[in-house]
Amino acid sequence: LERSRPLERYFRDVRSGLANPPIEGRALEQIASSVLD
Repeated sequence: LERSRPLERYFRDVRSGLANPPIEGRALEQIASSVLD
């Protein structure tokens, strides 16, 4: 893949997302748990 092409950027974004999953769901679980306790 060439760095100048959008497909290469999308590929990098997907790969980084797999290695660093979003933590929003986990953060919301912890906040809800602390509120309910």
